[in-house]
Amino acid sequence: MLDTTKARDQVAALARTEPAEALRIARRIADPWFATQALAWVVRFAPADIAAVALKEARATAKAGRDAYQRSTVLAWPIRAAIQSGNVTAARAMLDDAIALLAKARPVASRAEAGGLLLEAAFPGGRDLWEPVLGAIEKDAPPGDDWRAGRVYRSIAHIIATEDAEAARRLVAKLPDGKTRDRAEKELADGVTAQPREFFA
Repeated sequence: MLDTTKARDQVAALARTEPAEALRIARRIADPWFATQALAWVVRFAPADIAAVALKEARATAKAGRDAYQRSTVLAWPIRAAIQSGNVTAARAMLDDAIALLAKARPVASRAEAGGLLLEAAFPGGRDLWEPVLGAIEKDAPPGDDWRAGRVYRSIAHIIATEDAEAARRLVAKLPDGKTRDRAEKELADGVTAQPREFFA
């Protein structure tokens, strides 16, 4: 069995041109984290029949992650793949799964990081997809004084500001008083925005 980043990267290299071989290799990756990412590459680039099989397997494989953090976070890859492949219904179903798991992730800072990645994955799918993720972050991952959570709030505020400046300001207002909040408020006032990450560049 394969269980390395090398195998995942091999799948990424093959997904566009040899999707059946890419799927075969992805199925041999033992670690659910890397296997789910690899399967998402197949979802993104394979013909519809192979992509549908890979999507079903990606969702199942994600459930084998070692904890709620991994099982939630790794769904970001198939979620983005489904969106970019035009399967918004599947993306929404996986987001529901991910949000339910997010509340169980520990510690809170890791929950915030997972939520941030899920929001970036969902963002190109439109407000109907990303807004529930934002709500889950605000509810289940309050920033408190943890610098990692504060960094997540600041970075996703830049992304949200591309579509809803007021929602970005409300998010930043949840940060505790201090340097991170001051910096984030100044950035929004200066019009700083950002695009979500590319998962399949």
